[in-house]
Amino acid sequence: YVADVTPPEKRAANFGLIGAMFGLGFILGPALGGLLGKFGPRAPFFAAAGLAALNFIYGFVVLPESLPKERRRAFDLKRANPLGALVSLRSAPHVLGFALVAFCWQLAFHVYPSTWSFFAIAKFELEPVAIGGTLALSGLSMMIAQGFLTGRIVARIGESRAAPIGFLVGAAAFLSYAFMTEQWMLYPVLALGGMQGIAMPSLNALMSRELGPERQGELSGAMASIMGLSSIIGPYVLTQTMAYYSSPSAPVYFPGAAFLLAAGCALLCLLLFELQLRRVRGPARRARATR
Repeated sequence: YVADVTPPEKRAANFGLIGAMFGLGFILGPALGGLLGKFGPRAPFFAAAGLAALNFIYGFVVLPESLPKERRRAFDLKRANPLGALVSLRSAPHVLGFALVAFCWQLAFHVYPSTWSFFAIAKFELEPVAIGGTLALSGLSMMIAQGFLTGRIVARIGESRAAPIGFLVGAAAFLSYAFMTEQWMLYPVLALGGMQGIAMPSLNALMSRELGPERQGELSGAMASIMGLSSIIGPYVLTQTMAYYSSPSAPVYFPGAAFLLAAGCALLCLLLFELQLRRVRGPARRARATR
């Protein structure tokens, strides 16, 4: 929807704004759930169901259709599911390469929801309140980066330069968590690490540019499929990595092992992104040279 109603040069900023709203929800959601939990263990779920219903009503009644009739495509059952959308990207190899980068990045990013609480306890013996505080700080940092900085950075240097900055910041943050030795070190890294949040909005905007206006929904479906696959693989691999290196039988006690693995994935993203960027730019450069 954002791609349909936004000019290409402003998509990264608006994708970042959507990400910022997820960050805000990441801050407010747990707090609201905790408050509602006083009324019973089911109360947060009823509240979540009510919010989902309000979203549905708003989208169905108020929100106008984003895609004009002249840009709509005939319904095709093969394309009407996320896996079908992912397979259909074979016809757009430039986008498929960037989609692989997004998959690797999401694998790395799953280290936060999958292992953070366990890591904070194993490494620094943090109490639940302190863990909640670190999560809130992480969400706030990500919200600021995506909501206020992504658009400005992309407008100045472009998506192709902004995304690598996000990958590098992510790799640096993951490595910092893996090897830090004092609890206080968590907080500056959490505050500055939100800059990794510019990676996905920039990458999404770059892929959106490569597809026509009639295929933006298809791209969203493909990205949903990538998110789903990474959500299956990432949490299992990352939690098992941490569990092994935190167990008494581990050759070395290293609770930051999952973050080291995530750093490797982030650096792989950077490499794959640069290789794909060269493939995309190569034909354009050759075309200009022949002129």
